Amino acid sequence: MIKFIALNLFISTSFCAFSIEKNNYFEIKCDKQKCFAVAKLNGKLQKITEIYDKNKANIIWLTKDLASLHLNCGSPCSNSTYIDFEENKISKNYPLVISTDPKLKIVAYVNDKNELEISKIFKGKTKIVKLDFSPTASIFTAISEVEFINKNLVKINYISGESYVSKTTEVNISDLEN
Repeated sequence: MIKFIALNLFISTSFCAFSIEKNNYFEIKCDKQKCFAVAKLNGKLQKITEIYDKNKANIIWLTKDLASLHLNCGSPCSNSTYIDFEENKISKNYPLVISTDPKLKIVAYVNDKNELEISKIFKGKTKIVKLDFSPTASIFTAISEVEFINKNLVKINYISGESYVSKTTEVNISDLEN
């Protein structure tokens, strides 16, 4: 199992070209007015997104063929976009990512409705996880860990209820495979 936080500390780079494989090219480029994340897919350089503050952008290589562009926009506020260089795919934008499993290509994040959502990164299949989270401003702060056990099971450590009790639960995510 690879944990997103550990990868962020050891493999992230800010606003510079970085490639694990010779053909996998991903960087943040700036001209006099704007910065953009660009990646080489299908042999062509493509703009992924505009970067408003290059100092808050990180390129994170999760595997030799899977990278994430992480944009920090405050606390708690972030957005991540994934690029699969093997399959030449760009994901949708995921807010407040809590955990990523690069092997299974699954992400756990807090969606715009303040719900924990688990999704296949490039397939669009999702599952909303309803738990008794503590009444915080964002459930992002109530979740301490999301661990992908296998393709069918995820373990979630979180703070529950108004008494703020630590709990751990396992959630079946096998319906993401269908």
